[in-house]
Amino acid sequence: MVKRWAFPALFADAYSVLLGPGSRPLVRRSATHWRADNSHSDSSHPNIGTKLRHRYHSAQYRADISLAVLLLDLHPGKRVVECGTGSGTLSYTLATTVAPTGHVFTYDFHNQRKQFAEQFFRDCKLSDYISSYDRDAYSPDAFLVEGEVWESSVDSVFFDLPSPWDALGNAKVVLKNFGKLVSFTPTVEQSRRISQALSDSGFIEIKTFEILCKPWGIGFDDSNAENAQFACYQLSQPNHTGYLTAATLVKS
Repeated sequence: MVKRWAFPALFADAYSVLLGPGSRPLVRRSATHWRADNSHSDSSHPNIGTKLRHRYHSAQYRADISLAVLLLDLHPGKRVVECGTGSGTLSYTLATTVAPTGHVFTYDFHNQRKQFAEQFFRDCKLSDYISSYDRDAYSPDAFLVEGEVWESSVDSVFFDLPSPWDALGNAKVVLKNFGKLVSFTPTVEQSRRISQALSDSGFIEIKTFEILCKPWGIGFDDSNAENAQFACYQLSQPNHTGYLTAATLVKS
């Protein structure tokens, strides 16, 4: 049975932003019914972490995070490596996706940033599902951790690095055969370089995605059904955030 996550008090502000002042988290009672609850939620909402956390580098919004989870082929029980912990926004979603039987191993070279993220994980009651390390992703065998991460032991790898092609060798060491790799890069030139490096390193099914959402609001005047008026208007939405390049590793 999937565990319900206990949300600490700091999440109250996030729900006020998402659902309106005074709103309470919604908990799934069945496939089609939800109820308000003060302390529990069944599933992660990428927008919660996105609105809560301060960002230290490139920004990944809910659309990027949702697609990344899909491309990484994650579900409970999967083991995933994340390179570039940052604020912990993505780590939060990865952990709630692979829990309760999976695990996230996240790496960041910046020790203070790692400590901030670890506190965030403790506040979210996710420390049992996330292991955080202070390491340089480009150094040899950077992802290997005795007793936790060994060769061909993880299902997926996510990169949020300025030069992800320089860390591909480390990813290949820990990825299982047919493991998934997704790289987030802000520029198309970085996407081109990582795509070429993936092709040269034995990866297949290499694809790059850019999400450009265009949400619309539609308002109706119901005062007179026969002459109902409506207005369409575009809602605010972050435009370009980055590119997601996905690939599958085939080991010889």
